Amino acid sequence: MSENARSTRVSIFRRLEILELLHVKEVDCHTKYLGLPTIVGRSKKDIFSFLKEHIWNKIEGWKERLLSRAGKEVFLKAVVQAIPIYMMSIFKISDGIIDNIQSMMARFQWDH
Repeated sequence: MSENARSTRVSIFRRLEILELLHVKEVDCHTKYLGLPTIVGRSKKDIFSFLKEHIWNKIEGWKERLLSRAGKEVFLKAVVQAIPIYMMSIFKISDGIIDNIQSMMARFQWDH
């Protein structure tokens, strides 16, 4: 962890005592928190690519099952549409990403 991120008022010895007492490790850098990136750069496409991949993997896992149209609709509404909700409460997801997700859902729904 960089010195800027550490408290300057807590000595190294006290910090080590706390780590030992709580049986935890000190982390240098968090790249993700609650499944979302902690640092957001300029490229939103890179940030949300893992969201599309997660949804695609979920859909691919269900493709082999014999589901009726109603079963597919329930799966899409209960599972797939729930995946991006937390992320959407924090970030504004671009229309292009939303269109891609809707396209994946439509292909799954109408595949025979």
